[in-house]
Amino acid sequence: MDLRKILTNPIIVLLVLIFISFLLMAVHFREGEKGILHQTQTISLNLFSPFLSFFSKLGTTTQRFFEGLFYFKKIQRENERLKKEIAFLKKKNLELKEMEAENVRLKKLLKFKEKTSYQVIFGSVIGSSLGEGEETVLIGRGFKDGVRKNFPVVVNEGLVGQIVSVSRDASVVRLIIDVKSGIGAQIVETRETGLLEGAVGEKLELNFIPKKSKVKKGDSVITSGLGGIFPKGLFIGKVIEVREVPYRLDKKIIVKPEVNFRKLEEVLIIVTNSRR
Repeated sequence: MDLRKILTNPIIVLLVLIFISFLLMAVHFREGEKGILHQTQTISLNLFSPFLSFFSKLGTTTQRFFEGLFYFKKIQRENERLKKEIAFLKKKNLELKEMEAENVRLKKLLKFKEKTSYQVIFGSVIGSSLGEGEETVLIGRGFKDGVRKNFPVVVNEGLVGQIVSVSRDASVVRLIIDVKSGIGAQIVETRETGLLEGAVGEKLELNFIPKKSKVKKGDSVITSGLGGIFPKGLFIGKVIEVREVPYRLDKKIIVKPEVNFRKLEEVLIIVTNSRR
């Protein structure tokens, strides 16, 4: 029989290995702790245990590294999602605040519209030219909406100005603080009338009030109705300063408008000579 064929036969090799395994197991169980197999096992464990411990720790560390990397990517994605959600919520919050502010302004205008006897047209401010040599705003209403030159413009707080130029879809409003503005005005408490003109610093100067007048700081000023442009009784502002100037026959009276012209967003245009 060919020995080479026997040794290369897989079945015979498997049987031999099984036999050797059983033989080693039998010897291992029968010998004492000082037997050669036990000693060989102990030496092998002592010899290879540091390497096994190292590779075990390395495997654990590697596993934790990849787990940490996976969770880091997951946290990063979650962080990006939360950032987008926060940005979206901030935008919505701003939109809600803007809607709330607009609602408050429109309610005030509606309140004025309900209490006035004049027909009014609602308009939004779409542009302004403040502090540039003239004090005007542009509103998104024109002659197609029934707006005409010289129509008064108001808000709930008081008089804003008058229409000085009209196109099809827009109109220019000259504010009462413009130096070219002139309004017939009346002091509520003294019933005296004068001419209210624009002055420096978004204030107004009331002229032609005699020196003997009892006007004082805090008095209210309204439109007098004289001049035919502004109807009588529109609130303008309060007197903040009263002085007597040498060589002048009238008092120097400074009036502060109630309207904040820097924050105009919506206005009402009064259709003059037309009551509801």
